Amino acid sequence: MADYYKILGVSRNATKNDIDRAFYKIKSKFSSEDVEEPYFKNFYRRILEAYNVLSNDKLKAQYDQKFDFSEGKTSNEEKKKDKTPSEPIIKYFKSNRETLNEGEKLILTWDTSDADEVILEPGGKESSTGMKVIWFDHLAEGINNYNLTASSKISGKKISKNIQIKRKLSSQPEILKDSFDKPTEDSKEEVQDTETVSSVYKTQNSNLKKYAIPLSLGILLVTVALVFFNQSKSDLDKIQSEVVESLPTQEEETKKALIALNWNDIQREKETLIQNLRRSSKPDDQKIIEFMDGYRALVNQMNQTFYEDENYDEVSSSLFSNQSEIKSGVSQFLEKLENNGFKISQSEGNPFIEGKSNHLRSVIETNIHNEIALEYLDLYLESIDSPCCEDAGLMISYDDLIERTYKWGELITKAENSSLADIASRRFANHLYLLFLGIDNTPAFDYDSGLYKDELLEKLEQHKLEFSSSLSAQEVLSYLMLLESEGYKNTDIVVNYVRGLSGASFDLTSKAYFERFRDRDFSTLSNKQKIHRFTESENKRDFAKVGSFFAPSIKRYWDNIDVNYSDLRELYLTAWSNTNYSFNDVQDIKMIDENNFELITNFEYLDKEGDTISQLSSTQFTFNDDGLMKEVYGIDSDYTYKTVRDSDFDYISDEEKINRLLKAEDNRNFDKIASYYSSDIKRYWHLDEPTFRLISETYLDSWSMTTYSQNTILDIEKSGFKTYDVRVSFTFYNNKNNQQEVKESTTRYVFNDKGLINEVYGINNNKG
Repeated sequence: MADYYKILGVSRNATKNDIDRAFYKIKSKFSSEDVEEPYFKNFYRRILEAYNVLSNDKLKAQYDQKFDFSEGKTSNEEKKKDKTPSEPIIKYFKSNRETLNEGEKLILTWDTSDADEVILEPGGKESSTGMKVIWFDHLAEGINNYNLTASSKISGKKISKNIQIKRKLSSQPEILKDSFDKPTEDSKEEVQDTETVSSVYKTQNSNLKKYAIPLSLGILLVTVALVFFNQSKSDLDKIQSEVVESLPTQEEETKKALIALNWNDIQREKETLIQNLRRSSKPDDQKIIEFMDGYRALVNQMNQTFYEDENYDEVSSSLFSNQSEIKSGVSQFLEKLENNGFKISQSEGNPFIEGKSNHLRSVIETNIHNEIALEYLDLYLESIDSPCCEDAGLMISYDDLIERTYKWGELITKAENSSLADIASRRFANHLYLLFLGIDNTPAFDYDSGLYKDELLEKLEQHKLEFSSSLSAQEVLSYLMLLESEGYKNTDIVVNYVRGLSGASFDLTSKAYFERFRDRDFSTLSNKQKIHRFTESENKRDFAKVGSFFAPSIKRYWDNIDVNYSDLRELYLTAWSNTNYSFNDVQDIKMIDENNFELITNFEYLDKEGDTISQLSSTQFTFNDDGLMKEVYGIDSDYTYKTVRDSDFDYISDEEKINRLLKAEDNRNFDKIASYYSSDIKRYWHLDEPTFRLISETYLDSWSMTTYSQNTILDIEKSGFKTYDVRVSFTFYNNKNNQQEVKESTTRYVFNDKGLINEVYGINNNKG
């Protein structure tokens, strides 16, 4: 059983308020990047589960009883089994800087294992893996020591690592000391020294907490500096004393600011981010990612201070209670946020700080011009303006959710060569999770029946049809087929499939994407079985499944050489767009050798005029050593039309075959006609070495010029080895002249050793 107290980071005697505060503090760290994100993370469910149990007195009591018992039992068993407990390990403890200058920040990161307790000094208890941001103002002058200790209660051992950071002061303080004795400096130097006074005074107050330095100190600095350059030194002490006495103490000033955020530091950090964005020479996709990462880190730090502030509950109750008026202090706090480009949002009834979309847009659009980067910005800001979820429930319509899923999927394809592709993939997976499984208070499966909701099912079917070429439609298609196989029930197979989308590849150019759609028994299938399943996937127009049978590098796909996955997708989507329906009915699969096979199908489809077209065809499949298709293309084969041949074909004479061929021509049945021809026919009238397709086109052209036609055999003369000259009377209705006509002609037919016609051409009536 999981330790819910450890998950939330609270002690066993934590109060209800402590548990609430811990839960929302943890939750905010996920929602600060994207309000939608917490609901997609698997570990968020553990956090929610821990909170639901510990915040309920009855469930908490039951849990405490069960957990204590099972924990003790587990501990005793482990002591018996594990006589040599593992020692704690510090995998790394590092900093981003060795020396910190004014205005910079120190970032400490660490990772440990087999440790029950991790302590950072100065600081306190920390998680086994973590990060801490420390600003210049927090460091003491000179060398600062940071020590990380990991200890194990089981082994009774501990290990420590130390980092030394030097706070580097500029040379300006020394210049400043001399300036107090030089009131006669010119105005330019006076202005410079005034700025130095402010800078040094702020440095001397390094023990003040970030985001909590009273505004009165800044006023004091400015006042003293101005007076200094206008009064004699003898008057300065008196004036300074009066100013200090007239200002409130640090404690009084902190109380006046309802939430102790240091807006000077916040503005400084924002300005640094904007300057970096403006001056960076990196591509726009990298620039926007770096800016957003920095901006989210700033908002995270603000939220941490906000949650830990003693007045947090007062702000929360004032914002979300039924009070008719917001208290003055809260109103000022909100106004301050607004003026600085931030706003208050809420998650499950608790407020948190986030950036205003219009402010972010105004900053970014001034410095970013790449269309894909701006499209990412639009989608990101949409999640701020209209969050998908609240209180573990869906806050937008299914139509909006599907549209957002579609947009993130399209961005993956557009950004496939940029740094935004991974971000788009994560967001796409998150939205698919919501569509396929739903969220705690808005599940995708009906509570009563346990079946997938009809409303959502209908909308997904519609999306699959309307946006069939999109990545989202492809994912929807695969999921719907899985649902169908599971009876539309929420089974473990369905849940595991959807959870597997987290971290899945959505890169249509990669082998990893198509591996997701391979059958679980793929490696045990024979190549012949793979061809059967491949054909079924083509009939369903499931490109993800189709692609799973292909090698990453396809040597040939029909008339196309050296095809990759992207090329393959375009070829399939183009072919499918030209027909409303198509179906391959497998007639036979011939094994040529271990890696080469011939598939014979009856291919049926609806053309643009709505007519049903049916034709027999043969396809060559060549597999590589991994059992993946590397070549697929059409061929002419003696097997292609074998299924339509008469059962006595091998026993009748060549003359009878000619007689039946001409009857098939009268009936305008090309499949039957082609069954008499060899696949390697050398000549058909004016065509040398024609394909079945060219022969078919010749027949169709001829038939298009006549309403009907009939061959009457006048004579069959054997003129050579397996060679026959056939004289016929050809009657037909000429559409152009609107009249029936009769012509007499002689045609030569040459058969090969297999009894198939190898040559057909006309000769004069007098001589062969």
